[in-house]
Amino acid sequence: MEVIVIRKRIKNMYLRITREGKVQVTAPLRMPDKTIREFLEKKRDWIEKSLKKVPETVHYDYVPGEIHYVYGYPTPLKLYKSQRNWGTLEADSISLFIHSEKTDRKKLYEQVAGEFLYATASVLVKKWAPVMGVVPGNIKIRKVKSRWGSCNVKTHDLTFSLDLFTKPRDLIESVVVHELNHLLEPGHGPRFHTLMAHWLPDYKERSKRLNSFPREFV
Repeated sequence: MEVIVIRKRIKNMYLRITREGKVQVTAPLRMPDKTIREFLEKKRDWIEKSLKKVPETVHYDYVPGEIHYVYGYPTPLKLYKSQRNWGTLEADSISLFIHSEKTDRKKLYEQVAGEFLYATASVLVKKWAPVMGVVPGNIKIRKVKSRWGSCNVKTHDLTFSLDLFTKPRDLIESVVVHELNHLLEPGHGPRFHTLMAHWLPDYKERSKRLNSFPREFV
């Protein structure tokens, strides 16, 4: 088993499975390697079960007929020649209009996905901000590996992972509410979770489902 060990000035040892399916241990600076190995051995069953839950990262070639996940649905990709690079999303497909054979299809797909996700996130932010009594700042879409979103509590800016484009809209909504909730409670303490349960009673179940779809934008 390949394990990433990070040593810090801490008292206790922590174990996590990254979204890329890596086993990561954060340990005190002077903790012996033997102690870390023993700790991992005790956690082996949990590690193996957790690794099985990590969705695979699918390789895409961005060719006609290739299936991509769009808002949680397997969706075929269509390609067309055009005078400019752009894209559309229909009920049964996602299309790229390509100007040249030299066009980077992956980059164009990411651009199109980002535009649609931005529009979706914007609608959800406008829906929930007045309900929650908060005033959000700018909305940004970025390729983020370690989290689904973030909130700058000073500027009120919201950042969402591009990979949310592959997730169902109700899960995107959960992430939007999560980040807006940080404008009421910056941390993840009891008050944060009490508020989340108030806004979305099933928010924990939605959080678990976030990891059940293949990742594309990593």
